[in-house]
Amino acid sequence: MKPLPLEIREALETDIPAIEVMLRELISKSQYAPCLSYSPRKALEALTGAIHSDAIYLAYVELNSPVGFLLGSRAYVPWSEDQMGIEMYWYVYPEYQNLGVGKVLKKMFEDWCRENGCVCNTMGNGLGIETEELVDNYLIKDGYVPVEKMYVQCL
Repeated sequence: MKPLPLEIREALETDIPAIEVMLRELISKSQYAPCLSYSPRKALEALTGAIHSDAIYLAYVELNSPVGFLLGSRAYVPWSEDQMGIEMYWYVYPEYQNLGVGKVLKKMFEDWCRENGCVCNTMGNGLGIETEELVDNYLIKDGYVPVEKMYVQCL
């Protein structure tokens, strides 16, 4: 298989509309979807804030429209002086999955975490999308260990 002509770069404010489209698609597949309404206004506010303080990476193929993104942040652990990286949203359009796009986005985020003083990072299932194959076939083989599960109930 020929590798994709892939460009990964940090997102800019001008990228926010394209990221918001991917975020909306990602959230529509989430198990939260029946419980929470999607607010484009809130999403744009959050993405605008994240552009200035967090890690957002975009994946492009042949400099066309973005085909994936990863949004991560860092936080102090309440019981430690150390910081950890937290992947919040990680998405690649289905037609570009299994081609290495997500792997490159993850690597960029891991590098960002190291450069920003994080001692570990989390890659998770924060939106409740079935990721068993991803976890079994990729994250665990790449040195990640499962730590906890989250349960959500629509009220």
